[in-house]
Amino acid sequence: MRSLLAFFIIIGFSLHAKASALASLWNGEHINLSGQILVQDAEQPLDFYVLPSKYILKRESKMDPQTGQLVNTVWFQNRVVDQGGVKYSVYTFKLELDSPGRMELLRAENKLRSITKTKARIKGLAPICGVALGSNFASFATPTPQVDPEATLISYSIKSTEADQCKSVLGTSDFAIEIKVPMSREPEVASQLISMTGLVLPALELVHPYKIKNSIVMTFNPVVLFEQMQTNVGLTGTWKFITASVQSNSTKMMKSLELTGGLTVNWEGADQAIRDIFINKAIEFLSQSYLKYSQTSQKDLNSKPETVADKNQSVSTSLFRVDMAMTKEAATIKEKISLDFSSVTYGTVKSQAQIEISNITSDQLDPEVRKLLGE
Repeated sequence: MRSLLAFFIIIGFSLHAKASALASLWNGEHINLSGQILVQDAEQPLDFYVLPSKYILKRESKMDPQTGQLVNTVWFQNRVVDQGGVKYSVYTFKLELDSPGRMELLRAENKLRSITKTKARIKGLAPICGVALGSNFASFATPTPQVDPEATLISYSIKSTEADQCKSVLGTSDFAIEIKVPMSREPEVASQLISMTGLVLPALELVHPYKIKNSIVMTFNPVVLFEQMQTNVGLTGTWKFITASVQSNSTKMMKSLELTGGLTVNWEGADQAIRDIFINKAIEFLSQSYLKYSQTSQKDLNSKPETVADKNQSVSTSLFRVDMAMTKEAATIKEKISLDFSSVTYGTVKSQAQIEISNITSDQLDPEVRKLLGE
């Protein structure tokens, strides 16, 4: 018998989700409470959200015809259908994000306040602006049922196009899954559904609105900065040579200034990749402000115009010289020089939500499938 993992996946009808106004974006402190991640709102620092991590079968209340009382159950259907003389066991599930109950939220909020020493609040699940099939789904792509009639077909009611643009927050992130299994492969799927572990499917990607706040301020000692910039004076060569030399000297200068106290930097909220970007921005700004590049009457005798031509246009082989663009008096008139690169960037961030299909009992299966189970 083939493995259950030999699925053919179809992204079916679009996710039923009514768009609403974009909710508060989150960024900042992340707190782990007994395995549950809380994320901080970017605009309201006292507001936190629960980062969803799991999809479960949608819960609903039904009237028991015998007792007349409401009973809680999960949304699940199984029926056997005949299509073109071939019988299939069709499973339909509706899933929703697992969210903590009211009392659980209250207990978590009390713990959060004791940790932060503030009147922090938990507002509910983190806002979601898209749901998409993750990269793990690629491994499930098998030949189509037309090529392999024994393939199990799974359809997801997810429209994942443009999910990461975050133009609006989804009104609901619920969705449905339909699994169509040839009866020749049963009761393999049925057995897994009623087992203790249930049916395991790849995780989905949830897309959240994100606001990144970088507070980056560089403060220089003007006297030390001027002296360091002077090391570039007298550089002579082609334009490519002197710009590369200034970049190299300036990179070394920034490291030296930070080590010797000539430069202090507030890197709040910035990782190393962000730091490197703004170091280069600072170097570019300082090079343009402190240095001037003048063309000399000399030529680069080692270059031949015909060998460095671009579309039959000869490239200039003139040499350039680097000098200071200002006097020391003008450069050191202030006690300190500050470059403020603080910025706000709007984007998206992704998390993963596992799909857990469990707590199915054999009496919820179609009678023909139950017979295959020996009942």
